[in-house]
Amino acid sequence: MRAQLDPRSDWVTCTSDPENPIVIVVFKPDIIQARRLSIEDQERLFADCVEESLANGVLITRLKTMPLISSLGPKDTDVNIQPALKVCITSGLSKKEIEKAGTVIRHAITKVMGRKTNRQSTSGS
Repeated sequence: MRAQLDPRSDWVTCTSDPENPIVIVVFKPDIIQARRLSIEDQERLFADCVEESLANGVLITRLKTMPLISSLGPKDTDVNIQPALKVCITSGLSKKEIEKAGTVIRHAITKVMGRKTNRQSTSGS
């Protein structure tokens, strides 16, 4: 999975340990700076990636931030949780199935990022 995402994607990098079956995927810092992506923009883009992956038969999720984070005291304002995708890999899948799922996720990210990413969401939700 990691081999399909980290070195091959221009958009994301894996931040979790290579031995961890839960892969955490975040946008590369240069992408965030170049496109001036806010936290909300990153969350919206990752939500679109989740939907696109699901449409292609691969279920992933966004890494949820705890509501507690926003209620921390003034001394803890340095806490900055970066939006991310969470991909859980199971031993029930073959290596070929895992590689195919990684390719689907990478293509979903590329498709979403290939759109106009600086447009603001027009929905009221």
